[in-house]
Amino acid sequence: MNTSRLRRAIEIMQDVEAKQLPFDMDYWLTHLDENTFPPFGVREHTCGTAACMFGWCALDEGFQKEGLRFYVNFYREYPNGENYEEEQLTNPTIAEQNRLIHEEGWQISSAGVSFEGRTGTGAAAKFFGISIAAADYLTLPDRYSSDDILPEDAIRHLENVLNGIFEEEEPDHEWPDEDHEAHLDEPLDDDVPF
Repeated sequence: MNTSRLRRAIEIMQDVEAKQLPFDMDYWLTHLDENTFPPFGVREHTCGTAACMFGWCALDEGFQKEGLRFYVNFYREYPNGENYEEEQLTNPTIAEQNRLIHEEGWQISSAGVSFEGRTGTGAAAKFFGISIAAADYLTLPDRYSSDDILPEDAIRHLENVLNGIFEEEEPDHEWPDEDHEAHLDEPLDDDVPF
């Protein structure tokens, strides 16, 4: 368990709570209240962009220096429907996002978090040095006792993992083995919300 990273995640969530920043445990990164991905401004949350606990961690420059990444997938489809292109940016600046969207006509298709070739809950487990069950407990909305999850709830879950106080249960999904994930060049799209 990487206790310093868990403690830093608690500090990040305390900052989100104190500043009343947009927070949504249902998506890694989203445009709050519209259930869509943001048109721009992911890095600075200037357009109402919300993030979950792990999404906020991925936006932290210190964690980015340790290898945690957020990625944004873009697509572009031409009017005749014959050509379709995809592009992925890792830790993009607002200028990079705006260039693709406003100058080149790309649209955001998804956003997520990755660490060492893993995405979603797998990335959280690897980054924090915890089990998949503990990562599920931290990152999956259905592991919280309320539908209206607040930063203080995420803080409590982080503290529980840090102190070894949470009910570990087997996840109801399969995870790829280490050899499979070791050969990934880019993050996978997975069904785990963020």
